[in-house]
Parts: sequence; structure tokens; C-alpha cells
Amino acid sequence: MRDPTVSLFRFASGHTIDPAAAVKEREPSRKAVAEPGASEAFRRGMVRTAILLARPLAA
Repeated sequence: MRDPTVSLFRFASGHTIDPAAAVKEREPSRKAVAEPGASEAFRRGMVRTAILLARPLAA
């Protein structure tokens, strides 16, 4: 959430994940991030959930 321009996060195993794409793919997370009245803690939780549910790509 600090830098929304980060496109890929690479794990030591070589797998990658795109945090922005993960949020865009999950409607509840996408709505939470766009909601002006949502708290920072709620937004972070929804982003975290989207990232945890995303499928990493093999290198």
C-alpha cells in the first residue's frame, strides 16, 4: 500500500506475485481500497487477503 506502482514481488524461490493484480482480481478487496470511508486497517486487511489468495507464478 505504500507504493502502488510495485508491479512484481519476487520470492527467494523465484516465484513472483503482482500485488496490484491480486487486488484487482478480488472484488471485495478492490472495493475496500476504493472506498473513501474505509479505515486504513480495513484496507490493509483486504489487500493482505487478496495477496494471500493470489497464486504465485513460477519462475
